[in-house]
Amino acid sequence: MRLVVKLLGIHTAEDKELPFERKADMLGVTVDVTDDEKTCVKVSNKESRVVEMTEALDKIIAERKVEIATLPSIFGRLQFMESQLLGRAGKLALADVRRLEQSSKTVAFLDNEQLAVFGLLKERIAAPPRTIPASRQEAPILIFSDGSCEEINGKLVGAVGAVMFGGEHRDAVRAFGSFVPECLMEQWQNVGKKHLIGPVEMYAVVLARAVWMKYLGCRRIIYFIDHCGVMNSCVKGSSVDKIWRSLLVFEKLELEVQTIPWFTRVPSPSNISDGPSRGRWHEIANLFKFVRDKPRCPFSGEILKDCSLQGD
Repeated sequence: MRLVVKLLGIHTAEDKELPFERKADMLGVTVDVTDDEKTCVKVSNKESRVVEMTEALDKIIAERKVEIATLPSIFGRLQFMESQLLGRAGKLALADVRRLEQSSKTVAFLDNEQLAVFGLLKERIAAPPRTIPASRQEAPILIFSDGSCEEINGKLVGAVGAVMFGGEHRDAVRAFGSFVPECLMEQWQNVGKKHLIGPVEMYAVVLARAVWMKYLGCRRIIYFIDHCGVMNSCVKGSSVDKIWRSLLVFEKLELEVQTIPWFTRVPSPSNISDGPSRGRWHEIANLFKFVRDKPRCPFSGEILKDCSLQGD
């Protein structure tokens, strides 16, 4: 490389070159290739940056307040540290910091919810390194999700379904179809939400991520979603809608099991999870064998009721 740039007439500082190592600091991160089997590369923020940022966040949390004038600097450093790790896991928390930055006050006294945001960011920057698979790649896992919302006996009833291809083995297929907990449907309506199909569709994506977590570690995943608003919020990792934001718990799930997700749209007629979300299991049963899972709600902890047509 030195010879090439020399031929191009570019002078380089040779005294800054370090010997080859299995760990190297570059552009604010530490790249780690110490895995003996050479199956992965680990990327983490430089230790000095982590210590510096942790001290700043500890001070804010301990004092339960923050000077608004310092937030742009804090936000910039946090955003840089998040983006360096190829992740979107801190998007919700960073969006909350950005809104706090727009306050007209000189000093903002933090409530419990805002303290939790800074606590999450502290947890994020000290989280285990981002693991990037470096061995021969398996085919990506495909997850289709869908939701339905209908009025039954004067009450709005939500149901969700999802189908996953390629979890345990290349030809493995898993699926679920469940009703959304009544407590969530009532909660969404109590805040004045008239159209609940958006939250239901978002719930389907998050539920699939939580239910099949053990199959997704360090895997590339393509999520197929037929609701454009939900897809866009998943891509951004945030939303202006409070209900949608409360459902976007990907950042917490990513702290437990890291994945490499991609979100894209599927036309509704091509969405194979439409049947399970409406209790029509025969639609996929006629195509292939599959394992039917019983999800547990990631918010209430309850085992969800299966949605099936009578006699199915």
